Amino acid sequence: MRKRVLITGGGGFIGHSLIQRLSRRRDSLELVAADTDSPRLPAGAPAMTGHIAALRRRRVADLATLVPLDVRDPVSVTDLIHEVAPSVVVHLAAVSVAEDAARERALGEQVNVTGLRHVLDALAGRRARLVFVSSSFVYGDFESSSVDESHPLRPSGAYGVGKFRGEEMVRAASALDGQSAVIVRPSAVYGPYDSNGRIVQRLLEQARTGVPGTLRGAGSALDFTYVDDLAAGLDLVAFHPRAPGRTFNLTAGRGRTLRELADILRTHFPGYTVHEEPADPNKPKRGTLDIGHARRVLGYRPCFDLESGIERYADFYRSLDAPAATEPLPGPRVAGANSEPSR
Repeated sequence: MRKRVLITGGGGFIGHSLIQRLSRRRDSLELVAADTDSPRLPAGAPAMTGHIAALRRRRVADLATLVPLDVRDPVSVTDLIHEVAPSVVVHLAAVSVAEDAARERALGEQVNVTGLRHVLDALAGRRARLVFVSSSFVYGDFESSSVDESHPLRPSGAYGVGKFRGEEMVRAASALDGQSAVIVRPSAVYGPYDSNGRIVQRLLEQARTGVPGTLRGAGSALDFTYVDDLAAGLDLVAFHPRAPGRTFNLTAGRGRTLRELADILRTHFPGYTVHEEPADPNKPKRGTLDIGHARRVLGYRPCFDLESGIERYADFYRSLDAPAATEPLPGPRVAGANSEPSR
């Protein structure tokens, strides 16, 4: 009997990459992607952003059963989990950009905190593994250039605090209800099919169109993580027998500065210029996330450094720009369809 995997937020950027990966196990898994009917796009986003989101959703629907879900509705969440009876739930549904969570605090609270509560309540008493995708924002300001999972949790801002509260709820459900759960902490995820306006997407789109970029805190370091590496890590924690009850950093494992990012973009788009401004005081000081724990327990091995990841990402946009292109295919595509909901 095939295992059923439910991905809340499965129609989103990370959910899409995870589904692409899991779909290769077509003989052992049934995939369900649950998501809202339409993706959230940044205000003033160019037409290309909406096109990318539509392509992503179509690819998800090709490989999974895509069903509508608003995690703010407890009845819908309960009904879906009862109907699907998943073996694994990967919870990605979120207001996933820190600026959006800060600007729309009520929405961020309803989705990132209350939505997770609805999922935990619906899973109570069920033999399903929950993978909760948290964030490096839970650490707050890094006390050193590299931090592991034992670093104190001192989040600031609506997004970081919401993810911290989510982790606390997951740990409480594990202690009180025996919920089998894994917490993962990614950082600065980037790559093809992103439409949320994250930093790498914004700068790459500016570079390819010749628009000067702005770097706030150009010397600040982030552990930029290519989306396929994160998907590989989520695949591991979803099924590895030693994963439940643990927390893992899942990143590239190397902090790189925003200035380095701009320099790499310049190799693909010569003439790209950036204006440097002081760092945003509302953003935590970050750097490298130590992935030694994930390496030892899971065998996690990220494949992409920032140079190779940006090369893949730039090629994705070039495929969109090609006159005869109908849909970019930066990686292997598996034909066929499963059953999933979206993110």
